[in-house]
Amino acid sequence: MRKSRLSQYKQNKLIELFVIGVIALTAAQLANATKAQQTITSTVYVCLIYQNSRH
Repeated sequence: MRKSRLSQYKQNKLIELFVIGVIALTAAQLANATKAQQTITSTVYVCLIYQNSRH
């Protein structure tokens, strides 16, 4: 993620959890992200999925 305030470890953990199918907010909780980071993360992932899906 560009210009993220999350540590590289948390970013990698979120990506790993998201790729294996964990819901974005749950992934953020498992990576020990704050509530604000959870919201931003889930929003970013939903946007990425939409942009990369066939619609």
